[in-house]
Parts: sequence; C-alpha cells; structure tokens
Amino acid sequence: MPSVGFRDLLFCNLLFTLQASHTLSPTNPTHIGHR
Repeated sequence: MPSVGFRDLLFCNLLFTLQASHTLSPTNPTHIGHR
C-alpha cells in the first residue's frame, strides 16, 4: 500500500517542518533552550 507510506511520509515531513519552524522561531526562545 504505497498510499499509506506516502501519507506517513507526508505526516513525518509536516511534523519535522513544524518542529524546525518552532525551533528556529525567534518568538520561541524556550524551544531553543529546551533543545
């Protein structure tokens, strides 16, 4: 089932992008400090 794998990949990519955005966000210094 390639559709499931594709969805999983997209979900992982979205989560990674969100995490990166939060970590790089200057308005969230707590995230940078926590990491």
